[in-house]
Amino acid sequence: MTKQRRMSIPTPALVLILATPVASWWLIGDLTNQEARQLATEGVEMDYAIRPVSLGPVGDGIVGV
Repeated sequence: MTKQRRMSIPTPALVLILATPVASWWLIGDLTNQEARQLATEGVEMDYAIRPVSLGPVGDGIVGV
């Protein structure tokens, strides 16, 4: 009888794949330019292709660490 080999991803590799975008997001930070910030302070709704996720300052710091 032959054994079937299942493709498995080791846990550390899976954690690395999932953590890379989160770490990049935390390290790069907010790239909003000054013109957009000025419009936001005037009450103009900012236009996003994808809305940024925020867990608050503490939550963002914890996820980043």
